Amino acid sequence: MFIRTLTLLTVLHTCLLAGEPGRDEPSGTEGPIAGVPAQPARALGEPVNRALLIAVQDYDAKLGWTPLDGPVRDAAAMRDALVERGGFRPEHITTLFDQQATRAGVLAALDALADEARPDDLLLVFFAGHGSRLPDDDGDELDEWDETLVPVDPVAPDGSCNDIRDDDLQAFIERANKKTDNVVFLFDCCSSGTNVRGAGQQRTSRFVSPAQRGLESRGFAGVRSVERLRTAPIPDASDYFPPQTSYVALSACRSTQSAYETRVETPDGPTTHGIFTWSVIQELFALTPETSYGDLLERVRRRVAANEPGQTPVIEGRLSRRVLFGGRSVVQEPYLELRRTGGQWELSGGALVGVAVGTELPVGDERAATDSDARRVGRVVVDAVGPLRSLVHWTDGPHKTEGTGEVYRAFLTSRADAFGVCIVGGDLAQRSALISSLSRERAVRVVQDDAADLLASLGDDDTWIISRPDGAVLPISARASHGGDVEQLARDVSALARAHLLSRSFEQAGADVPATWQLLRVVDDGSPETLWSSNLAGAGDTPVSSADIVAVRVTNGSDKPAWATLLAIAPDGEVMQVWRTPEDEPLPPGRSRDTARFRLTTSPGAEAFYRGQPQRFVGLMTQRPVDLGAFEQPPVTNGPKTRGGSLGAAHKPKGPSVLLDEAVGVTCFGTRLDLP
Repeated sequence: MFIRTLTLLTVLHTCLLAGEPGRDEPSGTEGPIAGVPAQPARALGEPVNRALLIAVQDYDAKLGWTPLDGPVRDAAAMRDALVERGGFRPEHITTLFDQQATRAGVLAALDALADEARPDDLLLVFFAGHGSRLPDDDGDELDEWDETLVPVDPVAPDGSCNDIRDDDLQAFIERANKKTDNVVFLFDCCSSGTNVRGAGQQRTSRFVSPAQRGLESRGFAGVRSVERLRTAPIPDASDYFPPQTSYVALSACRSTQSAYETRVETPDGPTTHGIFTWSVIQELFALTPETSYGDLLERVRRRVAANEPGQTPVIEGRLSRRVLFGGRSVVQEPYLELRRTGGQWELSGGALVGVAVGTELPVGDERAATDSDARRVGRVVVDAVGPLRSLVHWTDGPHKTEGTGEVYRAFLTSRADAFGVCIVGGDLAQRSALISSLSRERAVRVVQDDAADLLASLGDDDTWIISRPDGAVLPISARASHGGDVEQLARDVSALARAHLLSRSFEQAGADVPATWQLLRVVDDGSPETLWSSNLAGAGDTPVSSADIVAVRVTNGSDKPAWATLLAIAPDGEVMQVWRTPEDEPLPPGRSRDTARFRLTTSPGAEAFYRGQPQRFVGLMTQRPVDLGAFEQPPVTNGPKTRGGSLGAAHKPKGPSVLLDEAVGVTCFGTRLDLP
């Protein structure tokens, strides 16, 4: 399933900026990293890391905007860090600073970056400067605004706004993806905010409000405002990206927050940097060969929170598990976060992901990738379980009693309700190889009867074929004689299993927090039409066309503030957290909010997954903020190389469940995509 949102790089602060391509840095902008070593020459045809670094701080004083001091210094420091730690060569880094960063210049530089790219090159775009919002100019924004990045020439000769919108960014990604799927964005700006004081010093927000520009939204009747929040790795910030889009983007803050700059100490004395950029650079010097973009985001978040608790960096895109500045993905076993909260050790998952009282889990540090690698630190046992969290105690390890503020990873092992796969055909060696690969997947078990969830049959050409019990053949297969193919097939089956088990877990949940969920379709005049509502009688899945623009509306039916989360689970195994209310802005009693608009479509060749199968949505209403981003995983049709997601795998319960006092309301509904 691909959810194509119609919202710009929303929380991301979104768009790109402009400037004349240039490689010479203005004087006085040296970053803190010195002694950059020369990079070895690459072999002919080997992928190249290329970067476009954009920084604007010299905005026209007549505009009356908050002056910035750090963007150019940010870009210079980022350039040095990329050369020293990211495998970039200086000649492959283009910089656009201040007067170079006109709208025309940045668009030209983006074109050049896409044109110069070769197959599998890494393309990185960095921007530091002001972000803003402009009235939606084509009706594709449910909240009536486009988030933008502000170039050095924000006012065109005819008086119109010169910001770069979503269409410019979309065009770049489409062109780049024709040559490479390795596209990375770093944005240190914001799309909302005010100036604040913190820690006894002035901290400057990188935001220009519409009011400062004399702009008002034109408005669209009958459509509510959207609350947007990006989490790893959903494309909630992307405006109508096509299904082939492949990228990862890290942004300084949520759409409802500000990105600040502050004074930091360097070897050359105190200087000004963006808190986000400075945190990224510090973490680049601590990365390991297995550090992914998602790992980087987690560590940067902690650094930023220590300086500015009201600023939360976010990530989007399908490459969050990809190794930093590399072309391969990290093999990540499913895990739950473990941290000490209020004097107790708490897991970030509960009954809805298969955890039960008595479950025993091995624990690794925050960088552990599997339950058996060198980073393992001990074991915990579950004492009490709620729908979305559990309390545990340590049985061994260095942190039995005292917490240090660290975050650990508790790895899930096997689960009693695992997905059943029946193997049909093949000789002993072929069957043994497939069974061995499947046995390493936590959510899968091999069964001996044809009542399994999936069938693995050996075809005449010695190829394993996967089908459903209804006879539908799925577009995944493996050559029985090729060990790598068989292992990948097992991972694909496991991804389908995790999605199925997740959907089944939520369907069995209750509705302790009342809420009304509605599926809306946007008609020609921009107003919403209700396709389905949870408070109306009638079951069944709602037919939806890939041409339909839809959104989901949720209403808090309780008498207390609550948090809403929308999860999408597709027949092709993709799990995506589509939307959730911000942690600091719960939904008041009786009030409604809409998600961003999106379209449902399939990836090329994935139609077989969808025939006769619904696209599932899970709506949660909770009395505390919940982030289901750890459940996310890509569709198997893209050949995922990760075991990401924390859906699980717990030991069979050893005793009765003891539920924590935690109210959760779950609403499940489905759509059926009309296929040709």
